[in-house]
Amino acid sequence: MIRKMRYAALALASLGTGLGAQTPAEDFAKLKELAGKLGGMRQAPPAEPEKRAELQKLSRELMAQTNQFAEKHLAGALNDELAKLLVEADGSPMLRSLIDKAIEHGFEGGNAEAVLATCQALEKAGLPAESAKRLGGAKAIALFGAGKDDEALKLAKDAAEAAGKGGLKSLDIAAAILAARGAYDESRALFDGYADAHGGDERSAYQYESKRTLVGTAAPEIGIQTWIGPKGAEHEGFAGLAALKGKVAVLDFWQTWCPPCRAVMPGLSKAQERLAPHGVQFLGLCWKDGRPGYDWAKQAPVAKEEIEGDKYPAHVAKFSADMGLAYVCGIAETRANNEAYKVQGIPTLVIVDAQGKVAWLTIGGGLGMEALIETLCQRLAKRASASR
Repeated sequence: MIRKMRYAALALASLGTGLGAQTPAEDFAKLKELAGKLGGMRQAPPAEPEKRAELQKLSRELMAQTNQFAEKHLAGALNDELAKLLVEADGSPMLRSLIDKAIEHGFEGGNAEAVLATCQALEKAGLPAESAKRLGGAKAIALFGAGKDDEALKLAKDAAEAAGKGGLKSLDIAAAILAARGAYDESRALFDGYADAHGGDERSAYQYESKRTLVGTAAPEIGIQTWIGPKGAEHEGFAGLAALKGKVAVLDFWQTWCPPCRAVMPGLSKAQERLAPHGVQFLGLCWKDGRPGYDWAKQAPVAKEEIEGDKYPAHVAKFSADMGLAYVCGIAETRANNEAYKVQGIPTLVIVDAQGKVAWLTIGGGLGMEALIETLCQRLAKRASASR
């Protein structure tokens, strides 16, 4: 969400436009008008460079104004008027993201009850059943955060089953709830049964395999050449995961060039700040992969020649400083760490419990995923503290 807000600010700065001091209905009418104009242009994409530039400008403007609408009107509880507007937005592919933004605001505030209230308000306002199903995962995460674990577990399992092959994210939520209980055998069984029922998709086969073979086992050790501290500072680092035993560790496998990686990092950074006093350590793990990078401050790619070899640590340090990362990053020479954790897609996020076992892992982000990670880490840290 922070990343989206930054892009919105950049876009508005260049466009000089935005929503004025209007009511939600008036601002929403402007969004609809802009979305309609953009949709009409997209039906027959123009060939002329000038028209393509206009299309891109409209796209940026819609993104900026959608984010501005969310910041202006969706930061608090939904009233009936806003709920009805969001249900109307659900009917437009270009405005449907407003619902996710309303949910995100609740998660960012750490308010599980607010997320549940938002979902209920949308359903009361007439959100179609198919769209309501899409919120099943967010509701399960919110229930988990509110301590209603049994209800959350049932909802997550039901959502996974209803989605068939597309239900891995919901299954990850169920696995997190089981991990909070230390029920690793039951978590692995979830993926065994799901793979048998819905397997066959080559793109997801490795996810089943990594989750059902790593969860509950001793976390593979990591090898790091260079450590980068919070906000790009120098850091003496850790002597591997063994040095963190007794703490809960969150491993974020990432690279600067990866947009989904960059999308989850601000949320993970905030979680690190909140969870540090509870004995939770986040680690961003990357390696010198020889690919072009990304400059966060300039919001632009970086040529691989500028960051290859010994130049790479400085690139990561600058990225961390520009983003204001609150957690430590480790840079490896090779992809050995990724191979040890069966990483084939990034971001891959792995949680290691205080006993040094893999508690949970997921590939990619998703609505409420940072909140899910934070709740699970809190529970694991509390279990560790109680067992001492």
